[in-house]
Amino acid sequence: MKALFIVIGLWMCCQAISQPTSLYFKNYGEKEGLSEITARRLLIDSRGYLWASTFDGLNRFNGYDFSVFRHDSNDSCSISNNMIFAIFEDSKGNIWAGTNQGLNKFDPNKACFTQYKHKTNGASSLSNNLVTDITEGQQGFIWISTNGGGIGKLNVNTGIYSQYASTTHQQLLEEHNSAISLEWRSDGKLLIGFSGGGLSIMDTKKESFEHIKFDYKEEKNEVFRHNVIRDIYEDVQGILWLATYKGLIRLDGDTKEYQIFLHNEDDKNSLPHNSVHDIEPANKNAFWLATFGGGLSYFDIATQTFYNFNEQQNTINLTNNSFFNVKQIGDKLWIGTDTNGLFSVSLADNQLEFLHSNLFYPDIIKKLSPSTLASGGYPELLMTYENNEIVAYNIDTKQPTSPSYLKDLNLQLSGIKKTYLLWQNKERLWVGTDKNGLYRYNVSTGELKNYTYGNHHGSLTHPHITRIILDSQGRLWVGTASGLNLYKEKSDDFKDWKTEIMRNDGLKDDHIVELFNDSRGRVWIGTEKGLYKYSEETERFESFFYSGSLHETLSDNKINCITEDEDGNLWVGTQSGISKMSYTDNGYKVNRYEPIQPLESGVINGLIYRKPYLWAATGKGIAKISITDGSMVNYGWERLE
Repeated sequence: MKALFIVIGLWMCCQAISQPTSLYFKNYGEKEGLSEITARRLLIDSRGYLWASTFDGLNRFNGYDFSVFRHDSNDSCSISNNMIFAIFEDSKGNIWAGTNQGLNKFDPNKACFTQYKHKTNGASSLSNNLVTDITEGQQGFIWISTNGGGIGKLNVNTGIYSQYASTTHQQLLEEHNSAISLEWRSDGKLLIGFSGGGLSIMDTKKESFEHIKFDYKEEKNEVFRHNVIRDIYEDVQGILWLATYKGLIRLDGDTKEYQIFLHNEDDKNSLPHNSVHDIEPANKNAFWLATFGGGLSYFDIATQTFYNFNEQQNTINLTNNSFFNVKQIGDKLWIGTDTNGLFSVSLADNQLEFLHSNLFYPDIIKKLSPSTLASGGYPELLMTYENNEIVAYNIDTKQPTSPSYLKDLNLQLSGIKKTYLLWQNKERLWVGTDKNGLYRYNVSTGELKNYTYGNHHGSLTHPHITRIILDSQGRLWVGTASGLNLYKEKSDDFKDWKTEIMRNDGLKDDHIVELFNDSRGRVWIGTEKGLYKYSEETERFESFFYSGSLHETLSDNKINCITEDEDGNLWVGTQSGISKMSYTDNGYKVNRYEPIQPLESGVINGLIYRKPYLWAATGKGIAKISITDGSMVNYGWERLE
């Protein structure tokens, strides 16, 4: 599994791809311009607009502002009523809205609504004015479901409406007059959900109906609720999924066998609430559920597991569990609620998992700050929190683990504050400390050797270790609070560079903040007073500095972090933003980098590149930046808590 890890604030953050484990919900209400706090139906049209139906008009959102369409008795181009129950876009780009006073077609080019209503003496008019759902069939017919008038199809060219209800077709009963959902099956038949009448499958060519009603032997008195079909979804296997007033139903369309999923108080991965309003495909193997009382759920079809998100999970910014509708476009979800307007969710958030300290210390209520983690491609990831104990996390199983050597190592390093961990190989672990220098630990033998500061030749230049890396030759470089050190394996000591030693080698600052080995084998040194590149041939350092208004210089002289993309470009995080260093035949070209959306904080504490994204740990959260188009998603502190 590919993953990246960032130490930031109170969290160890892991980026990985899996089913959603944590989502952040952003709210849009009346103060953002939504006309009313009950959003029953949502539509994302072909132009990218979000449409939301409320009981106070039809709302259109362009990503920045809401436009509200309301009924105006003095305007014949206005919508017929403000109470809206259904929205749909047809193949020509027209927006259709079902209200409690008829059907409306909105022409985006003319910004005008055409109204279709029931007429007492009009045989070809709408059968009922309360329109609950809308879809489009062959030859451009618009099909609608109504509350009391069954279903019908509208010929848009002629305005003639054909009704299908108990009064017009013998196959339909009175219970089929209250239709609330429509969906086309892959074989071209129309699926109709009724309010208490179950499901009907209509052959529109023959105008014939097949009826299916659902019973649950353990709840005979709940038959009506099981047959209130609010939404219908057909998966890639041809299985029908029905959102009902009492549970989620899986129906085999061929055998007519069905299974009802209900909420189970003792199972956190069961349906979160029995009242299901909407189904939205997430991918070919899963779908989203909007429930009224249980929040949002992600259902894995293969494992039949529900992953639930609700206001009881106080880390996801939800203030309401009563959802009507959910829509997904790309990596974004939109959710309509009962009394809290709209919520949006960036599914990119799902790529962030957090290794809170209570994963390792469940009895400690207070969150401990992480101090370091070990780099190296081994199954267990080592890390330390502020209590200075080294803990292990298995990247594959996503669980804490207890390798046999760890108890001995923690005992030998008890009470010593760790600043850096590095695996040199599977047998050798290097541990940098705050005041005790550097330790080398042999996993097989348990031998622990200390290297510390001293005046003698070959010792470390300072006892506080800031960074440790291995270069392309396998050599160990050690940065300290006062000097750079290179470990010499044969003599088991260090070659050092300190500015107080007048070598005139080009290194102007010895407080080492960052070390990085690029794909060309060059070692880079980040300090509080500039960036340096070490030349193996000359044993000198080339320097790069910030220079006021010159855009072709570093963003700041305090260098906090460095990473590299697949093209060999270096990305340098500073105290005041990000700089990009492009390799040319004439050396490195430096430019201050600015994504399209400004960073919420210029303090860049960490950088990691995973094509095509640059992940930046900033002073106000984590930024995910696309280096191809400059777009950015920022995960602020409120989303990470």
